[in-house]
Amino acid sequence: MKKFTVCGAAVALCCLAGNVQAQEPEYPASASTEVFDFTPWNDDKLLLLFAQAADEGRKYPTKEEFEAAGFNLDLEFSRSHVRPAVIMEDAAKNIVADVYPTRRLWMNTPTGQGESVGGYPSSEFHSDVFSMWNYTNLYGAWNHTILQAPGSWADAAHKNGTHMFSGIKFFESWGTTSSEYIKLITKKNEKGEYVYVDAFLNALLFLGLDGINYNFEDSGYQQTDVVGFHQALYKRAKEIGFDSFHIGLYTSSSSLSTRTANALYGTKANGKTADLMLNYSGGDFATQYMASSVQAAETAYGTADGLYAGGWYRHMDLSWPLLNQDEATKRCGLCLWGEHKISRFFQYVVGKDPMDMQTNYQKLLEKGFSGGYRTPIQRPAPSYTNVFQVENASEADTQLAEFCGLAEFIPERTAIQGDLPFNTYFSLGNGDFYAYKGKKTLGSWYNMGQQDYVPTYRWLIYQTGTTNRSTDIDAEFTHEDAYIGGSALRLKGTPTSTGSDVVLYRAKLTVSGNNATAKLAVKSGIEGSNASNLYLILKKFDDNAWLEFPVGDLKGATWEEKEIALSGINQNDVIEYIGLRVKGSASDSYKMLVGQLQLCDDRSAVKPADIDDLSVVTEVKEETTSSMSVKLTWSVDYTGFSPARKDYGMVYNDEVNIDHFEILYKNGEDGRVSEVGRTSTWSAYVGNIQFEDENDDPYIGVRSVSVDLKSYSPVVWTHVPRATGSLPEPDTDLYGKTYLNLESEGVETAQKYRYVSSLVTTGATENLNYTSNTPVGGDNYLRVTDQKLKVEQGQKVTVKFAGRVNGSDDGLKWCLGKAYVDWNLDYVFDASTDELVMEVGTLNAGTDSIATGCTFILNVPEDAAVGTSRFRMVFSDAWFTHPGPTGGTAKGFSIDFDVEVTGSNSGREPEKTYADYRDQGVADEPDGLDVSGIEDVVNGNGNGVSSVSSLYPTVATDVIYFNNVDKAWIYTVDGQLVKYVNNNPESVNVSDLSSAMYVVKMQKGNVVRSQKMFKK
Repeated sequence: MKKFTVCGAAVALCCLAGNVQAQEPEYPASASTEVFDFTPWNDDKLLLLFAQAADEGRKYPTKEEFEAAGFNLDLEFSRSHVRPAVIMEDAAKNIVADVYPTRRLWMNTPTGQGESVGGYPSSEFHSDVFSMWNYTNLYGAWNHTILQAPGSWADAAHKNGTHMFSGIKFFESWGTTSSEYIKLITKKNEKGEYVYVDAFLNALLFLGLDGINYNFEDSGYQQTDVVGFHQALYKRAKEIGFDSFHIGLYTSSSSLSTRTANALYGTKANGKTADLMLNYSGGDFATQYMASSVQAAETAYGTADGLYAGGWYRHMDLSWPLLNQDEATKRCGLCLWGEHKISRFFQYVVGKDPMDMQTNYQKLLEKGFSGGYRTPIQRPAPSYTNVFQVENASEADTQLAEFCGLAEFIPERTAIQGDLPFNTYFSLGNGDFYAYKGKKTLGSWYNMGQQDYVPTYRWLIYQTGTTNRSTDIDAEFTHEDAYIGGSALRLKGTPTSTGSDVVLYRAKLTVSGNNATAKLAVKSGIEGSNASNLYLILKKFDDNAWLEFPVGDLKGATWEEKEIALSGINQNDVIEYIGLRVKGSASDSYKMLVGQLQLCDDRSAVKPADIDDLSVVTEVKEETTSSMSVKLTWSVDYTGFSPARKDYGMVYNDEVNIDHFEILYKNGEDGRVSEVGRTSTWSAYVGNIQFEDENDDPYIGVRSVSVDLKSYSPVVWTHVPRATGSLPEPDTDLYGKTYLNLESEGVETAQKYRYVSSLVTTGATENLNYTSNTPVGGDNYLRVTDQKLKVEQGQKVTVKFAGRVNGSDDGLKWCLGKAYVDWNLDYVFDASTDELVMEVGTLNAGTDSIATGCTFILNVPEDAAVGTSRFRMVFSDAWFTHPGPTGGTAKGFSIDFDVEVTGSNSGREPEKTYADYRDQGVADEPDGLDVSGIEDVVNGNGNGVSSVSSLYPTVATDVIYFNNVDKAWIYTVDGQLVKYVNNNPESVNVSDLSSAMYVVKMQKGNVVRSQKMFKK
């Protein structure tokens, strides 16, 4: 089954007599790989809906029209309701004084990882949380088709003043040509007007996305009507105030001339055609054409602000020293391209495990943007040689260590402005747990709709009272702990009596009320009373003096909230800089976590718009005897508000006084409430909610939170009845999962050719003798349960293994392989210790011995813990980063064996991990639940769980019957809608369907469930 299809979490139906047959439920082990389906999406289908609406005098289709066309819950996940913020520019305050002040960066890269679905919310902790919006003007969403990109990514971009393309149309002279698309967009009405101009713009405005991105390598972009259509889009966008609209154009041309300007860029006479990415030359910036292209753009159109020189950053050995060679070149923007399914920054990250890789990913981004020292105030000189891709976690510090950083060429930006409050939890948008006030409420998650404002500076740390760089204190993001969400800011180093100032944000925040206060959540991890050595520092607008506010002593090792009166900050003051100061002394190495930083005043409460209780829809995905995953969408009731674009179907959060939404769970009508997520989108995915016991009765709630951060809408609760009958038991394996990333390139090849064909040990108490000539398929993970390796402390065991060998097939020889054994029985493979027992393979190359036979010695430690642990081998494609012992492999394969250790020596004790230092216990219930009228319960599923069956197969062989269903959609397993029925159907005739497996998606009340159906 195709990953991320509508079959996700479907209840399979097996065979009874008759054409339509049923079977007992079979749920996938994890919903995180089967949540979204964008197979039905294509631009002409969606455009047709908007064109038909325009013909009827409307700017967007009705809900019923969307549903009838097969656009269901996934549509809302592709929408952004965050207004693109206006960036603030002041050349006098740029950190790099000689950077051209309006030079722009276009990151023409994917969101998340994987085609079509990369970047959408999931349970996958280790995913791409890009955070360098403070240097980025445009983001490409390269792995999505136009009119379909993650609304959660667009929210994060918009919050920070970056515009997000709605994916890309891809045309190559040797592959997919543009002829059919050109026929569509150049269609004219009887007046000679392009039919789809309004439909395109109306669709983008409805989705909240900012434009169209093209890889136009055939010659179609030059056609007169193609150019005319694009110029008509810009003209119409200007007329309707669509100021964030862009067309991104990439062709085979590496230069711009006045002759080509009209087709590629624009002219004063005809208007704008596109923001142009000049093609790279051999992967490098075509520096020889940058100055002349700028001059051509300025001559033809009056400005070069939409011109970008393209570079393919498969490596970073590019012509960086030439990018500032003259004033004209400095006026040319930069565009980094790479790649189709995963960005090179995320592809090249290394680490010993997903937690380490996430930390290193942010550091790699920081080196790529702020320079090799991770600070824009001290940067290596521009050079051609910059180490980007490395093989091992131990080499992470060498990556881009000598790179000058994009800050050498691009000024930092900020969009933080308006009235207080200002708040950040330093959330990047993912976590291996979800924390509410420091305590766990949910397992791993990923949602860029929860990403906070990114720091303006990464990292700007001065010696207090100077503009000299301080190296006494370092700053970094960490996922090892969190206050709310999944990450926090960590300050570490050696405090001094003079101090180090970590300048985080440049802003323009007005204090509109009295009694300005700050709230900080901090954690030292030190038992007993201890000094924080931490101060909040603020600068008022155009005032060079920092105001310092001590955080004070901490009571113990757990998270602690500190509220601080901001004396000296008065009504109508404007706060321009926000930072933290570390000053004092510490007997041990200083480590301080900051999980919240809030500035507020006593402004009057502002009521947010309520959730429209009739709009909340919850779709059940994976379900076991003790867990459930859900996908939900909603809209808001904007009665009493006047959204500027309501005629386009778009309501921005700030127009209805909403800062964000909270997702809540309770285990019964009167159960205990937990916060399990936050988002700025009008949609959410909550994976793997754990039931406390078999009597849990799930309720999923959503409420809006005001821009004042202290007022809430009533919670709208949806009761979600649990399925009855046979359900799978949850996966109780305590070892982290390893699996084939089904969205990586070459998945089918891996499933067919990449597996261990033999593994034999000698010298053990009881040896392994494993052979196979059958591919594993699926997620390419195999746990062997019919053999066990038995060893004794101190024993030396010879291990010989081979990958599949069959001529020149694409087998394991093209992988990097690592093997691990959990010697201390803590259910973690620690790759930084002797638990990493084997490494084989060469980066970006094949290794013949993996196919023909590799041998290594397994040295059982004298102090190995006695008991049964695990031996794991993980292979991942040699052209990608090896993920370590857990997480998704690229084109890889994994295999596990149990290992029983015996002996009389005292075994090593399990080492404490970061999880052991997190706050323990049950999380508090969310704030604001003690107010009257705080909830509204909607009937989730009527009289029970929706289902479909063939009740009378001998009488009506082509009729299926519904139970507890308001409306239903029938899809092919590859996602094509073939039938839609509504108005409380009791049955539907399916005689027109061919023999095949189908997925039936059914909605009753506010709950959606799915089943498979096979028609003979």
